[in-house]
Amino acid sequence: DEVYSNPYNIVTVKADGLDIYKKRVGGPETFWINMPFRSRPFDAAQFKRLNIDSINAVYPKVKCVWQKQLAYPVHGPAAIANQKVLFADQSAHVYALDVSSGKELWKQSLNGSCTAAPKVEGERVFIGTSSGEMYALSLNDGRILWKRALGGEIWTNAAVEKGVVYVQTSEFDFFALNAADGKVIWKASHLKSATPTGNLTDVENLLVMVPLDKKLYALNKLNGEFVWRGELNGGRSCPLADPILSPTHSERMFATPGRFVRIDLLTGKTLETDDKSDNLNTICFSADDQIYYCRSKKGGIKANSLTNRQKKAIWNVRLDTESNDEGSAPLLFDGGIIYFSTATGYAGAVDAESGSLLWRYKAGNAFINTPALYFAGKKAKGMVLTGNEGKISFLSFP
Repeated sequence: DEVYSNPYNIVTVKADGLDIYKKRVGGPETFWINMPFRSRPFDAAQFKRLNIDSINAVYPKVKCVWQKQLAYPVHGPAAIANQKVLFADQSAHVYALDVSSGKELWKQSLNGSCTAAPKVEGERVFIGTSSGEMYALSLNDGRILWKRALGGEIWTNAAVEKGVVYVQTSEFDFFALNAADGKVIWKASHLKSATPTGNLTDVENLLVMVPLDKKLYALNKLNGEFVWRGELNGGRSCPLADPILSPTHSERMFATPGRFVRIDLLTGKTLETDDKSDNLNTICFSADDQIYYCRSKKGGIKANSLTNRQKKAIWNVRLDTESNDEGSAPLLFDGGIIYFSTATGYAGAVDAESGSLLWRYKAGNAFINTPALYFAGKKAKGMVLTGNEGKISFLSFP
């Protein structure tokens, strides 16, 4: 036997009918304990999450239908179209899997690397890469229909609407491309130093881009005219986020780590900042943009009114997903339900009106991307989850 001052293997058991696990904790600050124990190698397997089956048994109608393990991380969410699950891994391979079985239908290799999510319109799949090229692929077989070199790396998601692809590059050039052939409709150049015009008077034709420099850029989506630049000033760069097309409300809440900012979308003026809340940068909105939902550092989800900012949170629910939600995926709102996934491997759903937990499932992966919903008719019946461990999971739920 020997005496050690650091580290210590302390077993913690939490028994609430759902969660039973062990943690390894300790460090130099644990001066208060000096316990002899037999020297032996640390066995990491002893401290992994225990009894996952008992957690998932609480909601037996939620099932993991299939999983696929890739060699490379997947940094963007999947898309689902025509019974196909579409996603790209870091090595710029774009995959199409059968949604019911997970069987690979096609795979296409692109130049560079890829952190963005594929976007689908009609029979085309659109995605950009670090090589500075925007691609259109055939949804049916993955053939490259066209590619367009844009002169700067493409790290963020594109947006597609009515036959037009909107995309930005690392050079702060913003493009509108014809979805049929990739021809440039308009280009707004070097907006980081450009002078905005402020001419837009309604939000119907507004396009708001969210680059990685803690600013917002608003353009007229019809002609690319630079309208305004807004400040976010978060603690780190903004998360990868979809461009905002045609908002339904003239105000919008934006989030960066440690800060919430309410912006007037017509002028770019900051209406309110919140640096003291425990909100995280994972946010989604109700269908009318009047309520925004966000994660909290305490491992929960909050509902907040955008129009009545003096009120406390409409509701606040704790998810019990083993830890706080730092690094977890953005939330997704659809049909009165908020869907979530976490860096601790959970996925679940919360009723948007009451905040009650509808279900949760432990799939055992670090989910950092927004879930992609699978619909049977108009009702969501499943979700595809992706993450930086390269595992793709498809869950079905009632």
